Amino acid sequence: PMFKTRKEALGSMGNDAPLACLSKYQPLIYDYFKQLFAQVTNPPIDPFREKIVMSLECPVGPEGNLLEPSASLCHRLWLVNPILSLGDLQTLKTTNYRGWKSAVIDITCSSTAKDLGKEIDRICREAEVAATTHQYLILS
Repeated sequence: PMFKTRKEALGSMGNDAPLACLSKYQPLIYDYFKQLFAQVTNPPIDPFREKIVMSLECPVGPEGNLLEPSASLCHRLWLVNPILSLGDLQTLKTTNYRGWKSAVIDITCSSTAKDLGKEIDRICREAEVAATTHQYLILS
């Protein structure tokens, strides 16, 4: 049908047809305002309809080397979804599962801060130091 009518099928995700201004035919005015392919936004993730191919579950904890399989790769906490309740967050802060510890890094800065670059450097330094002795870094 597209070949005969020289029109794009309805319901396509994008338009990879030539630009209307370069067309040999007289396109309608709205053809000039169509989005090009790859400018179309992706639809939102729908975990209920797409549960076969995607998951919102989040593994938390130290990652092992996937190239060296071992039993330690299985020892992680699995969150059902990436949104934590206050109770879940408090549990992560105080957990001692497998000897893991968490560090809370304050990522707020005062409204009078003049140099945000220095604040970001501070946060990075704190994270580097905490990552050597803690398994969880909680940015709060």
